[in-house]
Amino acid sequence: MKTLLSITVFILSTSNLLAQVKKENISSKKEAISRQDNSLKKLAKQATIMSNAFVQKDYDTFLNFLHPKILQSLGERRTIIQNLNEGFESGDKVLEIFNEQPSELIIGNKTYQCTFTQRLKMLINQKGISINSTLIAISYNKGKDWKFVNTSGSNIEDLRDLIPELSMLLVF
Repeated sequence: MKTLLSITVFILSTSNLLAQVKKENISSKKEAISRQDNSLKKLAKQATIMSNAFVQKDYDTFLNFLHPKILQSLGERRTIIQNLNEGFESGDKVLEIFNEQPSELIIGNKTYQCTFTQRLKMLINQKGISINSTLIAISYNKGKDWKFVNTSGSNIEDLRDLIPELSMLLVF
């Protein structure tokens, strides 16, 4: 009888412990999903700010969202802004930019990364055109702030040479 009682107490305590561990795991998963959702909301908001800045020709704000290594490769900030302004002097303009939903978030040791499609509507030589491109979004502070890389005209190997921390799981 004593052995049966000991076994019953052991089973009940183990069951309670397993239930508690399962509850903690579910809670941890919910917290992780919530963090990811918050990160993606911040990404969407920052991508919209960047896009709107470009449409409104606020190139200083726009450049704040470019990945620092991309920005560095383009040269001096003042010259970039001057080139952007000159590029649209002829009446060509960006009418609107729409950012689609991002891909699944890739969470690495030091970065959060994903991709999304960006759709631009432009007026060039008085003709409307649409351009679709894939952007890489990368955060170095767990989704609080995002930097963006337009992949148009680039291949992944060149981008990885410039930004080695780009995930091998990124698809574009």
